Amino acid sequence: MPTQELSLSPANEIVRLYEQQSLAEHPLFQRLRQEPVNLTAIWIFTMNMNVQGGVSKNFVRWLASLAARIDDNRMRSIVAKQLNEELGEGNFSRIHSVMLQQLVDGLEPWRLENYTEELLAPGREFGQRGEKLFFIQDPYEGVGAFIASEVSALQIDQCLGNEVRRQNAIAPEKLTWITMHEELEVDHVSEVFELAHLIPKSDPKLEAVWRGAQEMRGAIVAFLDGIYSVSFS
Repeated sequence: MPTQELSLSPANEIVRLYEQQSLAEHPLFQRLRQEPVNLTAIWIFTMNMNVQGGVSKNFVRWLASLAARIDDNRMRSIVAKQLNEELGEGNFSRIHSVMLQQLVDGLEPWRLENYTEELLAPGREFGQRGEKLFFIQDPYEGVGAFIASEVSALQIDQCLGNEVRRQNAIAPEKLTWITMHEELEVDHVSEVFELAHLIPKSDPKLEAVWRGAQEMRGAIVAFLDGIYSVSFS
């Protein structure tokens, strides 16, 4: 987490900070890299992404709320662009949550039988934290959460992409959610970097952006900690 001095830096430092502190070094991804491909762990990850109340089923709502609540149309246009992409740009089959469900279906042969609700706790807890950031708290905290989530998503998607390329048991058409996000998130990071440049350099809004970024990054790390725990306990 940034120091008190760093928390007053321009918002584009959020992008640089979290690019340096890559989630690829999280114990979950380190262990996946070091061991044979673990498709059950990937199934657990996607189930938690897809759980009712989790991020995938709510991210569209979060972005729509953020676009409605911020007061700068330049920022709103960037959020709205990514909202449109999440919704498949008018093509229902390309809605990201639909493609995630296809990935979950493709991983069905590696699902755990008779799993308990505890397995899905990381996804639900992450969803609850995101709901507060995007709906209840200062909208500029939501902007910070949005920036941190996009930088983090690129790192996570690249790690997942590396794992699925180590195997050929899953039908390629089921992997569209991962392969598409690996490409899209590169653009998304550039876009949120542009958005961060629009935040005033010294203003309560800047402080709110940093708070939101720190909260979201903490929520993402806690999510990965939870996935590790339920995957390898």
